[in-house]
Amino acid sequence: MQSYLIVGGAKEERFKKALQMANKWQIENLDKIILEAENSIGIDDIRNLQHQLSLKPYSSSYKIAILTSAEKLTIPAQNAFLKTLEEPPQNTIIILTSPGPDFLLPTIISRCQIIRLPNKPQIKLSQEERTPVTRLLASILKMGVGERIKMANEIAKNRQEAIKFCQAQLIIWREKTMKASSINHQASSVKVIRQIQKTLKMLEANVNPKLAMENLLLSIPSK
Repeated sequence: MQSYLIVGGAKEERFKKALQMANKWQIENLDKIILEAENSIGIDDIRNLQHQLSLKPYSSSYKIAILTSAEKLTIPAQNAFLKTLEEPPQNTIIILTSPGPDFLLPTIISRCQIIRLPNKPQIKLSQEERTPVTRLLASILKMGVGERIKMANEIAKNRQEAIKFCQAQLIIWREKTMKASSINHQASSVKVIRQIQKTLKMLEANVNPKLAMENLLLSIPSK
């Protein structure tokens, strides 16, 4: 199989792994095609990539295409790219990178060999850090819809701060799950944990932070 999907780790780590693979095949820079985008990767981007892959390598045995943020592929673009994965041009290697496979269609995933990088270790909270995080959660549980949207807008002003907020809340909710007094409470906490994890992936994938944080805060059950 000549198509790979690198998931896990940080974006820089995934890209570094892709370049290491390219070096393993001794592919020169002229034969490396790196596709990245700030917002989304559409059909026109894929058609341009397909044209470049149809050309013979300049000085290497292979041509390699690296899609550094495959999670930004639109659904139509993924469908258009599917044929390339099914029948790649001769002497072509394709590497996609994404925070996780959930952002891609199952048909795309099934045609790639998945390479998983270890995720960053879970952050830890000191008692001094834990107190304000716990108080903030207690406040959120009592907030109405309007107050939660207002808070989401404040948190979303800085993407890195939004990520830190989610990481800290993830620790607290995991502890709540362990201490839950009933199966229903436990299931409720697990549901929130999954939403936080989804939000973290969205933030790393450059999804609108305001929208991501609104969805998260509105999903937390009221006290």
